[in-house]
Amino acid sequence: MQIRLETHVVPEHDAVRAAVAQHGVDYIVFNNHLPEAVDLATSAPDKFASWAAQHRLTATEMMQIVRGAQAQEADVEPALAQLAARSAQAVCGWDRMMIPVRPPARGSVRMVR
Repeated sequence: MQIRLETHVVPEHDAVRAAVAQHGVDYIVFNNHLPEAVDLATSAPDKFASWAAQHRLTATEMMQIVRGAQAQEADVEPALAQLAARSAQAVCGWDRMMIPVRPPARGSVRMVR
């Protein structure tokens, strides 16, 4: 089973860890779409507004969410390392695993067992 997780949702990591253990998730894709959101807001504000509207938000509200997520930047790398290690332990019984040194600037990194 696979889940896709935005890198900057650090406050949700406890819930993610619980879901990984409960449902036997063995494939986590860490995504960072924040740069794309900022690019879209700058280069195609109408598309950004449409994307926000799909989530019942205004473009301003959506950008506040993006900026709030960006404000967590210092916490992201250690939180992802901890989430990956604990998830691997819970699902695979691994006591060690290799993880990326830094989260992706854009795109995704995969953790597989």
